[in-house]
Amino acid sequence: MAAGVWLVRGDEELHRNEAAGAPPSEGTASGGTPHQETAAGLPPEERPGAPSSGPATPGEEPAAGTANETPASGDEAGKGSPSPAFVLQLEQHIAFLNTKLEEAERLKEQTLAAARSREQELDRVRERLERDREKRLFLEKSRVFSKLLDPLDNIERCLAAATVSGDVKAMQDGLALVLKAFQGALSSVGLERFDPTGQPFDPQCHEAISVIPAQESAQAEKVFATYLAGYKLDDQVIRHARVVVARNQN
Repeated sequence: MAAGVWLVRGDEELHRNEAAGAPPSEGTASGGTPHQETAAGLPPEERPGAPSSGPATPGEEPAAGTANETPASGDEAGKGSPSPAFVLQLEQHIAFLNTKLEEAERLKEQTLAAARSREQELDRVRERLERDREKRLFLEKSRVFSKLLDPLDNIERCLAAATVSGDVKAMQDGLALVLKAFQGALSSVGLERFDPTGQPFDPQCHEAISVIPAQESAQAEKVFATYLAGYKLDDQVIRHARVVVARNQN
């Protein structure tokens, strides 16, 4: 704006001098054009062709050496890397998770150790119970068989005496004594022999192997004869008596 004003003033002065016949001013006498002389008196920043420090007009490229962009702020420059506070918080969270993981591993080991201990204790209990059962079974069997030793000895003596003497009557008497001793030994261990002849037929204790007509009405549904005696152990039937049952013909 200032350069245009000076150019206009130089042209007006030149026209006035020519009209009055006055000699040109020092600026024109030097042989330069009015525009050049006027521009020479301007400040450097207002001379024509001088680089403008103002903002560029639309469509005009900025002069070389001028900054086209503002420098990035500190937050934008450090946007790619996490802040120290975030890193510290992340490390604390990882340490917390590691602590929880160690506690879980410790609890797991304690639980497994307790389970192994209980399993070992159960194994010892089972072994102890098995030993006790075998011991009780051995004692019961030894108690029963010890009762049978005397009848067996009597049978051996009876056979030896019958072989030497040849007396059948003596042999029968000896066998009767052996049978009585043998039954006494079995009774001492809870074994009881029963003969249901003449008793009412009971399917819980008797097994009918044959049926015959009853000669009298009082004999009906009763055991007529015992083919094989039955046995009870502690009042529980372990062998049914095999019997012949009498029934009415009608």
